[in-house]
Amino acid sequence: MANEVLVGLKIGAAVSGSLHAAFGTAKSTVQQLGRATDGLTAKHKTLGAELSAALASGGAGLGRMRRQYDQIGRSIDQLKLKQERLNTSIARGETLKNARADLRGQAMETVGTAAVMGAPIIQSMRTAMDFKDQTNDIAITGGFDGAEEERLSNVMRGAALRWNQTQTEVAKGAAVLIAGVYRTRKS
Repeated sequence: MANEVLVGLKIGAAVSGSLHAAFGTAKSTVQQLGRATDGLTAKHKTLGAELSAALASGGAGLGRMRRQYDQIGRSIDQLKLKQERLNTSIARGETLKNARADLRGQAMETVGTAAVMGAPIIQSMRTAMDFKDQTNDIAITGGFDGAEEERLSNVMRGAALRWNQTQTEVAKGAAVLIAGVYRTRKS
């Protein structure tokens, strides 16, 4: 029986030392640690019963059995400690995973809000650039210099406000009128 306990101790120590290398996932490692702990606990109880029987029969081999009994007890304690650490690590990993998911959701919400808030600004910038391009085209068509182009731009903006039109619509109308005047001059 002592040899069987010694073999159990060697197996337990080998399992204890190489569990992390032998198993791919943390959860399976926890399960393996549980099984190893259960096996060592059973051997520990068996050795305790044999120790009691040896005491009752006069104590032959008692010292050796006591050392094996203590060694199995320490191995069980070590396995339980490793199992607790691994469970804590798994729980921490789950917490971090959930926190990352929350942060991703918040980031997507922020991006969506920025897109909604930025859309009017981008549209107004496009409108301003289109109006500037139209004013520049009108100035080229009419042969205006920079100052005349600036005055034309201000007049079109004022007309847009007065007649409740967009600057782009007023610029399109002005472009048609100036192109017509320009063609009339050439003729």
